[in-house]
Amino acid sequence: ELEAFRSLDNKRGEASMLLAIAEVLYEQKGNRQISDALAMAEDALALFAEIDDLKMEATACMVLSRAQFDAKQTVAAKRAGNDACTLFKQLGEKKREAAAWGSLSGIYAMDFCYDEAIRCERRRYKIACEINDQRMKAVAMHLIANWSLVKNDISTTLSHANAALKIFQELDRPHELWEASTLGLIADTHVFQFEPKAAIELLLEALDRFRARGDKHQLLRIYYHLISAYQADENYDEALACGQEAAELCREINSVRSESKVLESIAYVHISRNNFQEAKRAAVESVEVMRNYNSPMEAHHQEAFCKAHMFILAKILVHIDQHQEAVVACKEALRIARDYEDQCLEGQALLAVCGAQAMSRNYEEALKAGELAAETFREIGGNYRIDEAKAHQSLAEIHFANGAINQAEREILKAEDLLQTFGDKRRLAKMKHSRVNILQAFGDRQGAVKVAMEALKISRSEDDMPSTVESIFRVVEAYVELLSADSSEEEENKKSRRVFHQQCEKAIRLAKEAIGLSIKTKDKASEGTAYNWVAHLSIMMGKMADAIQAAETAQALFVDWHDKVGQAHSLTLIAQAELGRENSIDATKYLS
Repeated sequence: ELEAFRSLDNKRGEASMLLAIAEVLYEQKGNRQISDALAMAEDALALFAEIDDLKMEATACMVLSRAQFDAKQTVAAKRAGNDACTLFKQLGEKKREAAAWGSLSGIYAMDFCYDEAIRCERRRYKIACEINDQRMKAVAMHLIANWSLVKNDISTTLSHANAALKIFQELDRPHELWEASTLGLIADTHVFQFEPKAAIELLLEALDRFRARGDKHQLLRIYYHLISAYQADENYDEALACGQEAAELCREINSVRSESKVLESIAYVHISRNNFQEAKRAAVESVEVMRNYNSPMEAHHQEAFCKAHMFILAKILVHIDQHQEAVVACKEALRIARDYEDQCLEGQALLAVCGAQAMSRNYEEALKAGELAAETFREIGGNYRIDEAKAHQSLAEIHFANGAINQAEREILKAEDLLQTFGDKRRLAKMKHSRVNILQAFGDRQGAVKVAMEALKISRSEDDMPSTVESIFRVVEAYVELLSADSSEEEENKKSRRVFHQQCEKAIRLAKEAIGLSIKTKDKASEGTAYNWVAHLSIMMGKMADAIQAAETAQALFVDWHDKVGQAHSLTLIAQAELGRENSIDATKYLS
């Protein structure tokens, strides 16, 4: 058809066929197919622009955006996606505009830009309200809830997920999986809030309903979330029973990839009950079912099989301290990636080999794999410059473990430069946290404070509350190390003591800022940690009553959060404060 339209010099027909072929090639997902899809979508877009067909130009932008993202051209993909949204809006094509926002949301989410993904879904929700499309409203609310959970925004997650669930249940479309997915999202939120029994109750009710309907696909989704809920409730027998039923259901509906994921969940349940041999057996089985996966698209098969070795088997082997076997699993992933000539997968596998070798303390081999990974990602370019930065971070950590502080700092600076150039500020802030560790180990306390403050400035500019809290903790920790050293060196100097108190008060203000942000995000663990820092700094200033009050508040928060390590830290701080008040009896009681 393409050739026929070309022979007739019919540009609209030629562009339409180019776009159709591009979509088919894109769905096949192989590297060569993605490259061809990209070229054809670009040609189609140019032709539609030439004949001034705005509707098809916008459609071509959507296809091009997806192909560009898979081809690791992330910035271009976002630009094309935004162009599609703008063109459809100009045309008044509301349904197509909504679809374009949904497509762009997926690209942002896959690039870990969750705020932008939520913004896109809010635009889609607004359009759905205007045209009274209930299903579209529910899908948008479900995805807003999903990305909000990733950001630890519990209130937004629950409000949007419950509203979406109500609509999905009213629509009653059994061939779709949205209802079960939304129920699973709500259950996961309950588990995250240490309310596994509420999750189990919700899921069991849904299980009976889907079983009565004979809806096996939604039933499988519910089983998958039940495994996690029972595991969180430490009811491991029920978790394993659900896992076995889910695995049988996967075989009934011939869902090999789902079976692999279920077996992975079973492996983690075995780890929770310290049954490491069974965990390993389930992990191996999870990979083996992928070996026999007859996908109609070879690219999907190879990628899934390769990743099963890296992200399922190797991770579980690391969990059970079988690091050398994890190395073997990662090397097998590397072999698969090279056999399939997938450079992106090869880079990921090299990075996995690097990590596994480092865990096995084969530092020389780990460094070789890490350097190769960095070189591979550098050749690929595009969005994989982020992975190149990760490779340099891994190399820095290995040098750091070996005590080679100068090399560690050199590698972490390379990672920072890459992220700075790429414009990924959120990851840049986290990379600076790693440099703070290196500077502290090197004894450069002033430098550690400076870099920690740089990370905090970046986090604040991104309006990322969880990252800002994390950055505040790094600043406070760096201040404490610096002040502790200054205190021991210049204890008799009155001017120094005054400066010392001023710096402590500054650090306390930062910790209190973290408390406020943690309350907004409803993150009790971070709130407790911030109160512990207030207690620690109060002890340094000799304000024992303030320290006890802050540590007791932290203790209560950690009890609610079921965090025993946090509780122990709070009790230790209370004991230190009691010792400062020369109350050794109470101090001994808290330490006990």
